[in-house]
Amino acid sequence: MNALERVFDFSKGSIARRLVVYLFLCSSVITLIGTSLQLYLEYNRDIQSIEKSLTQIQTSQLESLIQTLWVSNKSFLKIQLDGLLRLPDIEYLGIEQNGHTLISVGTRGQTNTIEREFPLSYLYRDQEIDLGRLFVVADLYGVHQRLLDRALIIFSTLAVKTFLVSVFMLFVFYLLVGRHLNVLADYARSYDPESEEHNLVLNRSRRTERNSDELDQVVNSFNEMGKKLSASFREKQKNNEKLRHEIKERKVAEVALRDSEQKFKKLSQEFQVILDGIPDALTLLSPDLRVVWANKGTADLLNKNHSELPGQHCYQIWQGVSSSCDDCLGRACFDQGVALEGIRKTADGRVWEKRVFPLKDKDEKVVNIIEWSSDITEKVRLAEEAELASRLASLGELSAGVAHEINNPNAMILLNAPVVKQIFEASLPVFEQYCREHGDFEFGGMTYAELIEEAPTLLAGIIDGSERIRRIVEDLKDFVRHDNSAGDEVFKLEEAVKAAARLTEGSVKKAPARLQVCYFSSLRPIKGRRQDIEQVLVNLIVNACQALSGSESMIELSAGFDEQKNENIIIIRDEGNGIKPQDLPRIMDPFFTTKRESGGTGLGLSISARILRKHGGTMGFVSSPGEGTTVTVRLPVYTGEE
Repeated sequence: MNALERVFDFSKGSIARRLVVYLFLCSSVITLIGTSLQLYLEYNRDIQSIEKSLTQIQTSQLESLIQTLWVSNKSFLKIQLDGLLRLPDIEYLGIEQNGHTLISVGTRGQTNTIEREFPLSYLYRDQEIDLGRLFVVADLYGVHQRLLDRALIIFSTLAVKTFLVSVFMLFVFYLLVGRHLNVLADYARSYDPESEEHNLVLNRSRRTERNSDELDQVVNSFNEMGKKLSASFREKQKNNEKLRHEIKERKVAEVALRDSEQKFKKLSQEFQVILDGIPDALTLLSPDLRVVWANKGTADLLNKNHSELPGQHCYQIWQGVSSSCDDCLGRACFDQGVALEGIRKTADGRVWEKRVFPLKDKDEKVVNIIEWSSDITEKVRLAEEAELASRLASLGELSAGVAHEINNPNAMILLNAPVVKQIFEASLPVFEQYCREHGDFEFGGMTYAELIEEAPTLLAGIIDGSERIRRIVEDLKDFVRHDNSAGDEVFKLEEAVKAAARLTEGSVKKAPARLQVCYFSSLRPIKGRRQDIEQVLVNLIVNACQALSGSESMIELSAGFDEQKNENIIIIRDEGNGIKPQDLPRIMDPFFTTKRESGGTGLGLSISARILRKHGGTMGFVSSPGEGTTVTVRLPVYTGEE
């Protein structure tokens, strides 16, 4: 009984349950297909029988009905319709004339019906006379009921057959397979690789090797597997013992390695802290010039994320280009295998002192290089400014000497010209008396009439020219005078504008150009160094002159006061070549110049910007290529408060 319960176990996942389910499903599908086909054929046969009855009415009974209808014999007509109503599945017959039912038999259903309509006409004296229409309705209810009865009989029969076949198959399965599977399961559960008795034997008649079946092959396979598992188990026990010994030795080695790793990690961290503490850029480069490692100083100087540097090419992070530089120190170091150094300038205008050192393997082959980069932009700028200051000092001394030599004879002219004018004015009555007595006469190559008309103008021109020379000399002396001991002073900005205009008259004429100075409102005093503001304005006007290309160009210098912002505004507008859009953001960077070939140092606008910042002012540029440049200088008004 226990064996039968095990083989007929219908728990979820059991073979018996799946076998019954598969048998039932297979039988059901086949039964369903066969029954459906049989029912379909019988349904078609019933439908064809109805169609045959309808055709019979049309071919054999219709003419008789027409004759009866023609003689208007309703009683006989009803008898004929009752006879037709007895045909299989015919439920209704009716004759209609002019939309009204003349006579009908049976009940007319609304659904599951087949309807036919036959016209009724009588040939009288070669003329078709319409007698009405015959309506015949066949009911499909009987057809459906017969189909349902047949289906129930077929499915009931097949269900009993399927049940009996399933029980028989289960019994056969148990005899041939099921009971032996239980033995196999018990053997697998109780198998012990350490036991010597591990052969599997089934309770069945002995079979020769020639007529062995699948179960015999499974038994042989289980026995072979048991022998191999036992051998493997014993071998694994030996290996486990050996492995335990190796694990013990490895643990000792791991402890030593962990101590060494901690020491190395601490040393590496200390070394990293030292390298990151260096403010200069240190990078380790591979042969393809990719960054292998970089210190924190590199990321800080380049304003980049430190984690993004490894893997990038050096020319990408330094110059922002896609290929190696022509004068690349790193490539030269890999090729020559010696340390190199040089000065390089990046696209942002900064100057770098670079040194590269090769790292070689045992075969003296360069495998990596260390690149050291130091930002010396400020150092170079200070050197350039010192050189420029030295030149300006020399120029100041020379200008002071020239101004002194010019000022002495000009002082004599200013002193003597008024005396000559007084003498001429005192001599006019004598000349007038002589002209009345002797008539017009010549004096100094001109007539008396020309003399009294031209001489005052000539004397006034001498005095004005000499006065103009004096003012230019004074402006030049003020411009080159840099008294570092003197502090800031409150001065009229308009005087600085006028002085700058006078100092640049020569540059404007040489351009050639025309400088137009206008004031759209009165300027307010500011506090600072007048010479510095003059230097800024002179530099801007000279730059405007150098930007001109055509003749008779205009340079407009306008100044005024912005009441809303309480600032003085000075605008210098030229009609020159303009500034390229890519150069406009960099024009105030130190050493950036587009006039390097003509001696430009790139420090003029940088120094001017620093002077204006010192005075609390700003300087802005608006320019387009070919449309000139407009420079706007803003300086705060002195309010009397520190």
